[in-house]
Amino acid sequence: MKRLQVFILTISLLAICAGAGFSLPEEVNITYGERVDFGRHPGYLYFRFAPEPYPPAASRQAHIYHYKDSISGESGFCLHPNRLSAQGEMVRSEFYSYFPTEDLQRLELAVAIGFHDHVEGFEDNNLRYMFTQRYIWETIPVKYYGNNPDYIDAMGPAIITWRFFDGGTNRVLNQMYADWKSLVEQKIDESLILPSFSEQNIVLKKGEEVILEDAEHRLMDYTLESAPEGIDVSIEGQSLIISANQYAKSGKVILKHRSFERGVSFVYKHNDQQIQDLGIFKVSTPLEVELEVEVEKDPILSKIQVIKIDSTTKENIAQAGARFSLFHEETGGEPIAVETASSPESPMTEFMTDVSGMATFPQKLPEGIYWLEEIEGPKGYFLDPQRKRIEVKVESENTLVYVENVAQTGVLEIEKRGLQFVGWKSEVQHGYTVTQPDFQEAYLEGVKYVLERDGKIVCELVTGSVPARVEGLELGSYTLREIESPKGYVREKEVYQIEFTPQEPEETIHLIKKSFINSRQRGSFVIQKEMESSFLQEERAWEDVLFGLYNKHELMDMPVGTLMGVSTINKNGEGHFDVLVEGEYYLKELKTHPAYILSAEEYPVAFFLSEDEAEEEITEVDVGTNRLKKNNLRVVKRCKNTEIPLSGARFIVEAEDGTDRVSFGEMTTDVRGECNWELPHGKYFVKELESPVGYQSSSHECEIVIDGDHEVVIEWENEPNELIIIKIDEETQKPLQAGFQIFNDDGALEFRFTEGVYRPESEGESILRSDENGKITVLALPSGDYRLKEVNPPPGYEKAENVDFSFLHSLELIVKNERLPSLPDTGDRTEYTLRGASILILSGVLIYLYKSKSVRW
Repeated sequence: MKRLQVFILTISLLAICAGAGFSLPEEVNITYGERVDFGRHPGYLYFRFAPEPYPPAASRQAHIYHYKDSISGESGFCLHPNRLSAQGEMVRSEFYSYFPTEDLQRLELAVAIGFHDHVEGFEDNNLRYMFTQRYIWETIPVKYYGNNPDYIDAMGPAIITWRFFDGGTNRVLNQMYADWKSLVEQKIDESLILPSFSEQNIVLKKGEEVILEDAEHRLMDYTLESAPEGIDVSIEGQSLIISANQYAKSGKVILKHRSFERGVSFVYKHNDQQIQDLGIFKVSTPLEVELEVEVEKDPILSKIQVIKIDSTTKENIAQAGARFSLFHEETGGEPIAVETASSPESPMTEFMTDVSGMATFPQKLPEGIYWLEEIEGPKGYFLDPQRKRIEVKVESENTLVYVENVAQTGVLEIEKRGLQFVGWKSEVQHGYTVTQPDFQEAYLEGVKYVLERDGKIVCELVTGSVPARVEGLELGSYTLREIESPKGYVREKEVYQIEFTPQEPEETIHLIKKSFINSRQRGSFVIQKEMESSFLQEERAWEDVLFGLYNKHELMDMPVGTLMGVSTINKNGEGHFDVLVEGEYYLKELKTHPAYILSAEEYPVAFFLSEDEAEEEITEVDVGTNRLKKNNLRVVKRCKNTEIPLSGARFIVEAEDGTDRVSFGEMTTDVRGECNWELPHGKYFVKELESPVGYQSSSHECEIVIDGDHEVVIEWENEPNELIIIKIDEETQKPLQAGFQIFNDDGALEFRFTEGVYRPESEGESILRSDENGKITVLALPSGDYRLKEVNPPPGYEKAENVDFSFLHSLELIVKNERLPSLPDTGDRTEYTLRGASILILSGVLIYLYKSKSVRW
């Protein structure tokens, strides 16, 4: 914006100076600003006309500052005066949608001629750029923005006709611009005039010539761009000369304007209306001239015909592509050349047969003797490299020549191989050393084949220690199938296609070699294994299971009971062994999962070669079920304080199944404080669901592992509920001894007193007595709602009121008593009445304080 402000201020000062009578010399010394690279230095594109240093009267040296952006070696022209330029996306321009075609064409030509072409007297590239920019800015607001509603509001007062102010330097520049513009527009007008014969249709015969005159005198600015094959075009002055030779074809003659390249216009487009669009202009409206030329064609006549014949069958060889040449001489010389429309510059010297096996020559030949040479024979036929030319006598318009060829033949070789026993070898399988039969591939003798064609047997072949071979087969398709194989080998069921095809002309045969391998018959012992179900093991139950294969009898010098293979068991309980040596065997479990009991049983199996040619003899073997190792889990429930067994505690045993827990059952401790589970091998979690009556529940969880070898015992202790009653003097706070009863909805509870504490017992006593410390401790009192009643108050004390309380696990009650009042002896009989009243009035005041787990009275 600072540059724009300086620019406007400078223009304004120049205008003021011009109005005040100041003038600059007519001779202008112009200094240009830098050319700014568009990709690296986005900025303003403007002109500034001012002498320096400022003000204008201080110097006669005039400077013109202009900046422009260069894109890919071409100059981009800003389309908006007084806007920033910045890099954008190159797109097919939307800029021209509102622009009249004729005005757009003139604008593009102005850029092409004014900046890129030579304008006499304006060799300065920067000056031409400046004048071209001014021409664009003069044209766009009137022709484009005036018709484009999207830009009217955006441009506002910026829609101006750009010009230089009058006076001094500006007057000189304006005159130079006017001269430049006049020359450019003159050239534009000339460029838009086409030759007078444009878009004509011309009909020519071969050998004919036509001359077209240009009445507009524009032909001198055009050059030939393209013409159809066989059409000769030349320009002489204002005359266009078109002629057709014997190979001429119809098509378009295109004349191109000598000054401009064809192309399309693009702009760098921006969404921000405050930023310039930058345009690259090329002439998009065609200035070339197109003339349609139609050439009359001559008919093609056949003269000599050559027909190919099989030398054995004497039948026509219906094949395209056999090539010949004709000579005047029996040996040597050049082949007769025939000019055609398709090759006017390269006459044909060879001729080919069509799909019927006939070659037709396109030109009549005069009567006489000619010599025919076969250059390339039919496919699948032998072409002798020492062949001689064939004499051809031409005595009429149609001459037939029959040429014989020897057919190539097929040769088939069959090699048959198979695995054969050579001894025994040792290897390690899953950590065990096993003995395996050693088989090596070698020629397999005695295999019979038949070769057939079209459903008929052509020949039989039997394999031996060398490949079997058959010769003299006609080219074509055959089928090969095996009909018999040696004992212990599987006959191949597949039928093979044999295709004998044409070879190189100098070859007489097509040799096909086939190599086959016969598989040995084999026995497959498929193991079916069951494992006692346990979700704790899932697929892991199969991971460690291994079975071994042993020979039951001596087998080709191998001792009885030799381990011959080891197989794993998959997650479906399947395993298998493949055997190639017939005999009797047995299977035995080598290893199992630690959670299961290993089986010691042997399972007999056998494999014998069969005549039914089956590749595999499958024997399914049920090897029984592995039982889970199981052990006892015993939970012993005891009182934490006394170690006495506790009945009525309820426990649950769970195991993890992924992210979930699965219950293995709930049990309650008996009178011995015990409960038992029989559990399979695995990891378990034991927790207490319900504690014994009068005891606090336990929230912890015990994790155990059942390994199948030892009983697991858990000692589980619970703390009893505890109720403490404190009996004290209200005034002195000293402990008192008194008797209490505790009631629930069923009546007074009974207790047994042992080791200084009371415990609930159905056949106990109901009176609770505080000790010398005024304390009563009750353990294992069930949670619930109760009433405490003092039944034996301390001597000389008032009886305390009943206390109702709720009990969970632990509670302390403090009961306070007041002493009875002492009265003087007056001899009055009313003393007893007063005493009774005093007792009622002064009965113990009970204060109930409840803090945390303590209740005070």
